[in-house]
Amino acid sequence: MMKGNDSVPPARQGIRALFLSDHLGHADGAVHGASTYFLNVLPTLQQHVAHLSVAFLRDRHAVAAELEAQGVHPIFFDRGKWDVRAVSDVQALMRREQVELIHAAGMKGILAAKMVARRSGIPLIMHLHDANPVSAVIRRLQVVSRHVPAACICISEAVAQYARSALGVPQSTITVLPNPLPDDAFAPIEAPAWSELGLTEMADASAVIGVIGRLSDEKGHEQLIQAAAPWFAQHPQARLLVVGDGPLRAALTQQVNERGLAQNIYFLGHRSDVRRIIAGLDTVVVPSHKEGLGYVALEAMAAGCPVVATAVGGLPEVIEHEVSGMLVPDGDIKALFTQVDHVIDDPGLAQQLREGGQQRARSYALKPHIDQLIKLYSGVLGS
Repeated sequence: MMKGNDSVPPARQGIRALFLSDHLGHADGAVHGASTYFLNVLPTLQQHVAHLSVAFLRDRHAVAAELEAQGVHPIFFDRGKWDVRAVSDVQALMRREQVELIHAAGMKGILAAKMVARRSGIPLIMHLHDANPVSAVIRRLQVVSRHVPAACICISEAVAQYARSALGVPQSTITVLPNPLPDDAFAPIEAPAWSELGLTEMADASAVIGVIGRLSDEKGHEQLIQAAAPWFAQHPQARLLVVGDGPLRAALTQQVNERGLAQNIYFLGHRSDVRRIIAGLDTVVVPSHKEGLGYVALEAMAAGCPVVATAVGGLPEVIEHEVSGMLVPDGDIKALFTQVDHVIDDPGLAQQLREGGQQRARSYALKPHIDQLIKLYSGVLGS
């Protein structure tokens, strides 16, 4: 039970909830933003309800081991994308675990939860982590579904707008609740000796910038590399570290080689030491075309690294220009590199962004998020 917080009454401890989602990570092994949310939130949430069942429609993912190490033991139904048997799986689990509330994420997870909730009368909380376009079929199924959720959590105002306009979610059900940072996101961390990370090439770099995230179209890596050539012509000793993996890695690597940038741009793949890498960067760039929230920006801000990002999706809600980071228009990658120069060349500005970014990131702490989730659960159940 939570102590020292009168806003979370003991009655809320009686909740028996099911947390349901499509999948725990990408097929290529990458961890997506929602996966990070599961890892950060579910272990703590489990401590503040009577019973929390966690289930995923798809097959087991490597990230499951990290959840299990924290005491969360997810169930994987191992069903295909459109396998309707998943609905029966969810129903059976709910009966077995005496579930009284469903908290569902992911489009297919939400659809399955809607079907079960309609049949059982159990309240449903939808949780939208992005505003990515969905197929016409899924959009139609979401819109025409006769089951209206008791609540809809959106991770940003941008996602809330998407919920209203694209999915027909009633405004009265929407709660904007950004993804939180774990407590250790704010722990001091020393900049690495690059040799410790197997990156001896960084020792003589004049500046090191990083881009962190899945290598997929919406993250803007291709446009970043296109605009990088003239910048590196002016900064031949600078380096760009690409942290993450995904379906575009081979194409992006080829693009780097064809542009003669292999000495400047390094692909690090998936890393478990991202905070150490961030600590050694002069700035993190976020060139995305779509972002539900911009969690990578928050991680960098919490670690005290200046952020330069495109003003898309939830990023302008996270970053106040020239206070907690720098923003540029979507698609203007040249402007992004101009702002990178400003940060690197102006130590005063860089320090201002470090301090402002950390202060802003602290408003995304884990405990208030858990408190709000429990209040929402209790409100939906009428307790």
